[in-house]
Amino acid sequence: MQETRNLYIVLTQTGTVFSRILKCIYKREYNHASISIDDSMEPMFSFGRLKPYNAFKGGFVKESVNWGTFKRFYKTTAKILCVKVDQRTFEGVSKTLENFWLNRKNCKYNYRGLFFGFFGKYKAFNNCFYCSEFIKEVLVKNGISGCEKLPDIIHPSDFTIIPHTVIYEGILREYKYEKNVEISV
Repeated sequence: MQETRNLYIVLTQTGTVFSRILKCIYKREYNHASISIDDSMEPMFSFGRLKPYNAFKGGFVKESVNWGTFKRFYKTTAKILCVKVDQRTFEGVSKTLENFWLNRKNCKYNYRGLFFGFFGKYKAFNNCFYCSEFIKEVLVKNGISGCEKLPDIIHPSDFTIIPHTVIYEGILREYKYEKNVEISV
């Protein structure tokens, strides 16, 4: 029998001015997405703020509840999706994340993509991503089931259409990994 591994898509709402604006515009509970390959969610990977106090300088980041933006915005709410994959796919995702990290200086935050997306226009730019666009890239590149249904202009909540189990919903810093605890969707 093939061993399965877990990937985690972490949907969050930090309460920053930018995230509250996005929440008003898009009418969606969560406005940021990260991915983790560890049950503890340490670290998470995404495109977001490079510095917790500067919303205008973004790029590829490692995230944690213990430092950075999530430490600063300690009341961040989250919904954690668990996606089961085989060992080979898990290793592919891990390698993809490692490659992004090694090449992070060449990656930029896709502010233009967000702008065009607001007007319903999809624009991809080389080595530029916003959070959801990055996660979709990782999932599609590694052949995760259900990704073919994801829209071009992607929002964090769109990841709920791929096969998953919700393992947590609440304040991000209160998340504690407990084996075999799952919430049915």
